[in-house]
Amino acid sequence: MPSFRSKAAQASPLLVAAALMFPIWSAAGPADAQGADCRRASSPVETAICSTPALARLDAQIARRYAAVMAELDAQGAQALRRDQRAFLAARDEAGATRTGSALVQNLTERLSDRLAFFDSLRIDPLVTLVGRWRNLNGEVVINQWATGVLTIEAQTANQNRSGWTCEASASGEWIEEYEARFDDISGDAAWGLNVKAEGTTLVVEEDLSNSAGSPPYCGSGGSIAGTYFQAERLPDPSR
Repeated sequence: MPSFRSKAAQASPLLVAAALMFPIWSAAGPADAQGADCRRASSPVETAICSTPALARLDAQIARRYAAVMAELDAQGAQALRRDQRAFLAARDEAGATRTGSALVQNLTERLSDRLAFFDSLRIDPLVTLVGRWRNLNGEVVINQWATGVLTIEAQTANQNRSGWTCEASASGEWIEEYEARFDDISGDAAWGLNVKAEGTTLVVEEDLSNSAGSPPYCGSGGSIAGTYFQAERLPDPSR
């Protein structure tokens, strides 16, 4: 594991991005936060990123990819990605608060590497169709339109915080409109359904709980597939 070495003068792009979203560095507010650098890092996570060259490189790569993807998204998609990034930072900090030394560096290395891979996987296509592979911080949704005419969905998500729930769901469905579909009998449970809709450059998934109670049977306690996802891959669509 890389040892902690002081690089006080080196700014961390991801920490600057976090400061722009949360003015954590100073009570002076966002204008002051724009000039923040690692000399003002205070938490164990910030200190680890700023003092470990490998983490600092990952941090810089994530910041560049985040900015590049944000530039490709429409306003609604950019807002959704901003929320997703905030959730990533919160999960990163929560996990980091319970670790020190090499365990902290290892955890941050894994989390930052996964986040960079997430950004690298995105392919923002303005000609959106539901059919494709969609991802966010918690996991992915894959929608296929098969040559037989069957429309299917498969979803896998996992909580990035310490509660640790996971979800796995699959179903067949039908088109409601060109950019909207409905999936019932999720993982064989007739009480649960999913509505999916392309909104701009994103996919919005909603769980229909009208005929059910409690947590979805395809998730652990507190789990959910609902959320906004970003396009990672367009898949063949025989209907087009």
